[in-house]
Amino acid sequence: MIRAAAALCPALLLLAGCDAAPSDGTPVTARRARTEFRIAVPPGTVPRGTAEAMRQLAGPGPAITAELLSAGRNRYDAFCAPCHGLTGYGDGVVVQRGFPAPPSFHAQPQQALTRSRIVEVITQGSGLMFPFAERVPPQDRWAIASYVKALQLSQSAPLDRLPEDLRRQVGQ
Repeated sequence: MIRAAAALCPALLLLAGCDAAPSDGTPVTARRARTEFRIAVPPGTVPRGTAEAMRQLAGPGPAITAELLSAGRNRYDAFCAPCHGLTGYGDGVVVQRGFPAPPSFHAQPQQALTRSRIVEVITQGSGLMFPFAERVPPQDRWAIASYVKALQLSQSAPLDRLPEDLRRQVGQ
């Protein structure tokens, strides 16, 4: 009984791959030819490589606002902090578990990066960092880049440029 089922199995697999004859009498190839596959593009997204995507990625980028920085922090925490760390020193949770550390955003070469270059790195990847073009929409890349620049400033701001109440908190 088992041998009969085993011998029958390859034949069933071959039959399963065949198309059944269409009920309307049209040949299978004609039916396949008129089947259209359409991919729904989610609202607010731009297919990669289109002119619109290129326009959205062109510098100098959107104006820096509190809303942009807030969105940037949110996206940074989700996509960047696992490697770069919450403060940008390259000490994220995956690094603590053995992944090679990315360069600190506070090192001199990274301090010199423009927002446009940061967007480019997010888009194309760099070193061990894979591209995020498929995962992060262009407007979020600009928000992340803006937040990274603000994060860099926050770690290197001179004490005398802080408001008095913050200076007292830092001095304690």
